[in-house]
Amino acid sequence: MSLDKRKSYIIKRLYIDSADQDYITARWAYHNGIFQNFYWCAAQAIEKYLKAIILFQNQSVKPYKHDLNKLFNNVRIQDKKQIIPNKITIPTTDALHSDEWHEQTIEEYIAHLNYFGSPDNRYNILGTALIGPQIHIIDQLAVYFRKMIRYQNFLALDLFDPTEEAFYTSKKPKNDYPEWMIDTTMLLEKLSENRLGIGHTKELRFYFQNMNLFFFKDHNQNEQTFGGLVFRGSPIRTVLQHHHKIDQSNENHKIINQLQIWIRENIPVSKQTLKHLKLLL
Repeated sequence: MSLDKRKSYIIKRLYIDSADQDYITARWAYHNGIFQNFYWCAAQAIEKYLKAIILFQNQSVKPYKHDLNKLFNNVRIQDKKQIIPNKITIPTTDALHSDEWHEQTIEEYIAHLNYFGSPDNRYNILGTALIGPQIHIIDQLAVYFRKMIRYQNFLALDLFDPTEEAFYTSKKPKNDYPEWMIDTTMLLEKLSENRLGIGHTKELRFYFQNMNLFFFKDHNQNEQTFGGLVFRGSPIRTVLQHHHKIDQSNENHKIINQLQIWIRENIPVSKQTLKHLKLLL
């Protein structure tokens, strides 16, 4: 096995495999109303797909840390074949607020995800603000990022080979497989072809397929998409700012000062987060 093929193997196993799992978990969390985890897992998935793209350009990902904005800016420049569209597409469904993100730039959504899915928000310090059926945006990004990996890489070839794994017994021609496929041994490819591995279930495939209008063409009448408004404010902002406005007594002012000291000494809050919250601890 050549050096480049070994690099490819490592990138696929470290980043794409992990991104696929985060992506499926994000879809599960979304459809079950666990929106803080949706943001966290979605951001993790997008970060790993982006880093895989950059690594497949023979570039290092070490300078980027967890900054989705910088990662995506690099990927946009590397997208010589213009695989990634400029605008978000929200499919026509009966989901509420479907027009909220439709035709917005992908950069705008990446910035949104970078904020609410950031490591600083693992404990919901920044709160949650979900508007419209955002799961369709994550689906769209996953499709185009995978497609870019498949066709634009340092191996200078189409990564997908349906004959490379004995697990695939189908004699379908290569062109009959969707363009987002990268490797027959990966989770999304197996779920798509209904060739479940150890520990996989029909429910897992359902959470991948349910209203996934970018990965799949066929759907059933039981599928549905949530679209609405979910706002959960920052607990820190609530107790430091809003409680101060509600009660301006000396006793409450004293408690808030003590709480500021307690937060500063016991809870890790980054300077960037403090800037977003506009708090002076």
